[in-house]
Amino acid sequence: MPGVIVQGARDLVTPPAAALDLHREWLGSVLRFVEGTGHDTHQAALARQLVAATDSFAAATHPHRRRASDSTHRVDEAPCAPRWRHGC
Repeated sequence: MPGVIVQGARDLVTPPAAALDLHREWLGSVLRFVEGTGHDTHQAALARQLVAATDSFAAATHPHRRRASDSTHRVDEAPCAPRWRHGC
């Protein structure tokens, strides 16, 4: 089953290692580490990645629907931070 794991690289509540472990076991998942963010979804960089993840699923089911991120922010598509690339 496809899925997107969006993880704050400085998250102290759910450590990044847990996201990496989940990604390794979850076939079809995409892991996105967001540098400089923690567990707070109100952080702009983390929120943009969460919106991009939900937009990608909405686009797959409703290709003609406008994406929420079209009118707000550009989302950089970095699947993982460089220090985590070995596991992605």
